[in-house]
Amino acid sequence: MSSRIKKKLDKLRNYKIYDYSVFPKDDFNAAMSYISRAVKRGDIIMIGKGEFFKKDPKNKNKIIVTNKPFDKEAIKRDCIRADKYPRFKPYFWSNPEGEFSVYAYVAIALKGNCMADTMHLCDLFGDAIVYRAYLNEYYARKERLDLVESRLGII
Repeated sequence: MSSRIKKKLDKLRNYKIYDYSVFPKDDFNAAMSYISRAVKRGDIIMIGKGEFFKKDPKNKNKIIVTNKPFDKEAIKRDCIRADKYPRFKPYFWSNPEGEFSVYAYVAIALKGNCMADTMHLCDLFGDAIVYRAYLNEYYARKERLDLVESRLGII
């Protein structure tokens, strides 16, 4: 059973976010156990309940995803005004008073490829949403932001 799970995991792309639905339903419990062990080894990174990504085996950086957002209200409402945080205001010049989902706000703010901004976004909204936004909106499209990747431990 675990050899089937391992083969399936080996075929998954690095730094792409998956959930447990990639495994057949009859392998679900075995997959959870195997992934739990892989997380402890550092081969798989959990970024949310049932969401994970496989890191590159050559990457020796220890990736720790914490989810302790400062702006819990924005996370709860999944809505944030463009002008709430002056630091990120220049990224929203075309819609300075608009409202965005937190995911969209983070994805737009990451575009600046600034390590300090990435750290601030992680503090405000938690690491998980920053990883999710970067991996889905930039890494998956082969648009690499080196300073963001350095802060996230991807390179």
